[in-house]
Amino acid sequence: MKRSFLFLFVMGLLVSLVLAACGDNTSTSNAQPAATVGTTIAASTTSAAPTTTAMAGMTTAAGTATTTMAGMATTAAATSTTAATTARASTTMAVMATPAATTAMAGMTASASAAGATTAMPGMDHGSTTMTPSANDPMTESLKNLTGQDFEVKFMQEMIVHHQSAIDMAKLVPANTKRPELIKLSQDIISAQTKEITDMTGWLASWYNAKPLTDSMSVPGMMDMMGQMDKLKDAKDAQFDEMFLQMMISHHQQAVNMANLLPGKTQRPELVKLGQDIIKAQTAEIEQMKSWQTAWKLKA
Repeated sequence: MKRSFLFLFVMGLLVSLVLAACGDNTSTSNAQPAATVGTTIAASTTSAAPTTTAMAGMTTAAGTATTTMAGMATTAAATSTTAATTARASTTMAVMATPAATTAMAGMTASASAAGATTAMPGMDHGSTTMTPSANDPMTESLKNLTGQDFEVKFMQEMIVHHQSAIDMAKLVPANTKRPELIKLSQDIISAQTKEITDMTGWLASWYNAKPLTDSMSVPGMMDMMGQMDKLKDAKDAQFDEMFLQMMISHHQQAVNMANLLPGKTQRPELVKLGQDIIKAQTAEIEQMKSWQTAWKLKA
């Protein structure tokens, strides 16, 4: 279509030039002989040929230009198409990457949460009755804010209850285990802690005219301790050995925790000495019981 239009345009232009040339020559012929007129017309006709050739050249050049422009347009269109395809590909990759990135981030979060949960768990053992020093020691916590007479009275009253529960546990040993090591340990516990109960009962009376508690269940933590004792009574042999060691290690650690409060809470040499004896004896017994757990392949 464009070439046809350009051709018609060029032909129209050529005809116009020829007519114009003829008009000029006709005006001149009025003053010239007829031969001259013929010569002029021939010359004009001859001159038109180069013009026609020139116009044809122009047409060809225009066609070439048009073709070139068409090629350029085609190239531009191809470039645009390629760019659009690239853009779509980039968009597709971005869309594909987004869920992956999201998933990766979710995985990292989950792992962090999992790591955070693992970090928060030390000290907690839901599979056994063992209590770490910081996990469950309400008796020691109940003493921390007390001072002077209030501390000393409550410390002795609660330690008496605590010692008595250890003696009750130790009394179960001979009938429930065949291990001589545990039988000897239970005898030592009963002997040492019975003496300490007697000493503290006397100090309560002489220093403060006070008595041991009659309701042991009022002492923080004793309800849970008695519940464990009920389970221990029904255990035998290896099961008893395992439960007894778990419970007594935890029980001894609580006594050590309470005794560690004494130097900063009292100036009475009797209580300070009592605390030192408790820490020394019961820390040694804790280490001995742990070694038995390992040697006997019992759950800690």
